[in-house]
Amino acid sequence: MKICCFASGSRGNCTLISINGKNFLIDAGISMRRICSCLACNSLTPNDIDALLITHQHSDHISGLRMLTKYYPIKVICPRATAAYLINSASCSRELIEIMPIGSKIEFGDVIVSSFSTSHDTEDSVGYRIEGERIFSFATDTGYVSD
Repeated sequence: MKICCFASGSRGNCTLISINGKNFLIDAGISMRRICSCLACNSLTPNDIDALLITHQHSDHISGLRMLTKYYPIKVICPRATAAYLINSASCSRELIEIMPIGSKIEFGDVIVSSFSTSHDTEDSVGYRIEGERIFSFATDTGYVSD
């Protein structure tokens, strides 16, 4: 498993998770150019990304999403309320979005991605658990950690 944080903070959030030959981005809150540059430093391109997991709809988590998905047809996974926001704000085309209900799982070969609710000031804010050869859980912008 490889974890590489491209950006974390109020100016943007984006993290690469590589596991069992699969590559995931969590959030796209930085420019497409910066995402591509960071991917290149990891010998990857946007075409190597299996899915983009969005935690919530704040701009520091989605600001690069529109351009990234305009040029690269990456599957965008997020909860229902976030999906509605992305579609209504034209941040991502409906065709690329896969709604992942909170608490559900999606399989990518031998990698399982599940979501869990987090405490934040948006509807349907989530964290993700990525399970393969190892397990990694990711939560951001949370006021407290629940059970």
